Amino acid sequence: MRTAVLLAAWLCTCLVSARAGEKSAMEQAVNEYKSGLFMRARNRLEGILKKAPQDAGAHYLLACILVKQKHNDLARAHFKYCLQICPKEKNRELFEKANAAIRELDKSATVALPSPGLRPEPEQEDHRPALEAEGVRLRGEAEGQIAVKKKILSDKIADLLEQEKQALAPLAPVRRRHGGRYVDQEAVDSIKKDYSERRRALELQFEKDANLIRQSFERRLQGYEEALKAK
Repeated sequence: MRTAVLLAAWLCTCLVSARAGEKSAMEQAVNEYKSGLFMRARNRLEGILKKAPQDAGAHYLLACILVKQKHNDLARAHFKYCLQICPKEKNRELFEKANAAIRELDKSATVALPSPGLRPEPEQEDHRPALEAEGVRLRGEAEGQIAVKKKILSDKIADLLEQEKQALAPLAPVRRRHGGRYVDQEAVDSIKKDYSERRRALELQFEKDANLIRQSFERRLQGYEEALKAK
């Protein structure tokens, strides 16, 4: 496909323009694309676009990756958005490459007319590979967020354990004058119960937050699956 040829020249321009000795996120995405690491490059580009949604170059490269992953409709949308935010007079080269890529997609989508009297069988695209890859990516992102919350939980529990230790210190057993030791067991039990309940409340809140995160990403995956089926 000519899209690959057009991309190669644009990639060279990106790499030359990058400052020597520094690896920008965009340059890493370009290298990953050239190495065939399409999902990794896609994740990086989506991170770039979260911070800079008007980055025409990132939209162009993401569209090229989507073509490789057989998501032509999504790719076309990113190519068209690239044209909108990168007018011809601003970056003639990128504008023309995005325009040519759209024409190439439109050309590849053209289906030959069927012979008279014959009904073409509907072609069903296998979305499973794309769906599985997106599932791995989204669940990995969800578990990353959960891991951050888990670390915060661990720190809070450690703080509560230290606070409990300090609260119990004045209630340490004291030696009686006539032998034996005295402990205010009621006060000790009360403090331990209080801190135990506080730790349990933190753990329950963590479990609730983790479930909400997983549900949110599962909904995103379901939406992605529905978008694929609607193509």
